[in-house]
Amino acid sequence: MSLPDTMFAAVTARITAAPLIAAATTRSFRQFALSIAVMSTAAVTAASYPPGSVAAQIHDKITAACQPTVLDIIDDSRKHAGHAAMKGLAAKETHFRVTIVSDAFAGKPLLQRHRMIYGILGDELRAGLHALQLATKTPAEMEKAAAEGRV
Repeated sequence: MSLPDTMFAAVTARITAAPLIAAATTRSFRQFALSIAVMSTAAVTAASYPPGSVAAQIHDKITAACQPTVLDIIDDSRKHAGHAAMKGLAAKETHFRVTIVSDAFAGKPLLQRHRMIYGILGDELRAGLHALQLATKTPAEMEKAAAEGRV
């Protein structure tokens, strides 16, 4: 398992465990557990991108535009390296899974949220970013999902 995969597994385990622990206790503890999971995600995410990488550009642009409380960027490019559409491309970072939790999404339907992110990352999409798998939520939606054990 590569370092990014190991880091993702550790963060995922923390995020998954937090709602399970919190479900047995009070609402305030649930909020505390979720905030710890969110801080852990942000700390690991921000530290794991090489400067100048597409992932770093995605991180910087989304952070500047949306001021997210959670921004999780997973590079899935290696899973698609052998696909016909990827052969001959100079870009090696082409496929990403991105989870964004931000108040900037409040009152916006899913399609508008995704268009917003595609607009923010327009330069990267024109330069070889091939696919984005987006999960866009507000903090309230994330908290509700955590309380229901869906995070």
